[in-house]
Amino acid sequence: MSALTLGWVYQPFTRSVNTGSSPESKKLEERFREIVLHFRKRAERERAFYELARVVEVGSESNWDGYGAPKLEKQVSQLGCRFLNALPSVIPTPEVGLDPDGDISFSWTLSRDKQVHVSLSPQGLLSYAGIFGPTSRVHGTEAFDDSVPLPIIEAVRRLGIQV
Repeated sequence: MSALTLGWVYQPFTRSVNTGSSPESKKLEERFREIVLHFRKRAERERAFYELARVVEVGSESNWDGYGAPKLEKQVSQLGCRFLNALPSVIPTPEVGLDPDGDISFSWTLSRDKQVHVSLSPQGLLSYAGIFGPTSRVHGTEAFDDSVPLPIIEAVRRLGIQV
């Protein structure tokens, strides 16, 4: 009788690089990269939804920050979920937070002088601000209508984050 034993972690792929040279092999490698990228993006979006749920839980009590912050209104958590769903797949997933004024915030931060922040109010207004170096800044307010306004998409793209 014989038995097959596998290591603690089974590695389905034995090579980290494609050694094939045929056009089919190259096409298969490219398709595999697309699939891995798709699942990586999906995992990042799921992380953001988890952060949103955590933020909603923290903000469910008045004075959640110890400085008199108001209780998070129910509609802003629903708007936050819709905002994350509306983000185009070419936009990186933001960090999710809670502002002391009851807004939900979405942030893309590369460094102190390269970042974009968006606050979503219970009224469905998106206030945004971005800094792109020592002299370049943008800011504004847009209505959220289940699509991310172009100025916000452009601001995030200016950061140059690769997805």
